[in-house]
Amino acid sequence: MVRIVLLVPARRREATHHVTRHTSREGRLDFLLLLLLLPKKRSGSVSPEPSDRVDVPSVNQIGILARRRIEAEMIKPIYDVLVREFGQERAADIIGEAVADAARATARAMASQEPSGATLSSFVALQPLWTKDRALEVDILVEDEDRYHYNVTRCRYAELYREMGLGAIGHLLSCNRDRVFIEGYAPSVHLTRTQTIMGGASHCDFRYDRAP
Repeated sequence: MVRIVLLVPARRREATHHVTRHTSREGRLDFLLLLLLLPKKRSGSVSPEPSDRVDVPSVNQIGILARRRIEAEMIKPIYDVLVREFGQERAADIIGEAVADAARATARAMASQEPSGATLSSFVALQPLWTKDRALEVDILVEDEDRYHYNVTRCRYAELYREMGLGAIGHLLSCNRDRVFIEGYAPSVHLTRTQTIMGGASHCDFRYDRAP
């Protein structure tokens, strides 16, 4: 039997109770993991639909690398239980699905807060969130209204997951978010990437292009 306890706000505990009564053990783990990864509502905000709002951090607040470390510390024991109960392949599927769902929800929420709508330019303006704390070393090749092409020559996200013993799913926790995020944030922008440092390459080749 699997028993995982997460400390979540009362509203989320109620939702968890409602869903877990009607789902399988595997489904409950997937749902709890998604709750862990979903963006948190800004305290003190007043909105008729609070679940649709997300606190978009400024570059002066905690960077994405620090957030990923905190998430990974909580995900690791869950992943270990999933591997034990369902095997490594199914555990990776569950983690990957939950992370992708969370990335998509965050992207859509962030896009909804762009006054003039989410574009490739507004996405580029968000990049300091991912590079904060020297998380990435980047060589920008092309940057204009239609293209944002760059190579990542050092990735501390990959280094972090390997140090934590999560190298086997590092691509699920970080790399696979990228395509899902841009699809949710600006569907008119397409990401092409053929290799990653996480996957053993010398660099990551990011090519963001706006559809004509």
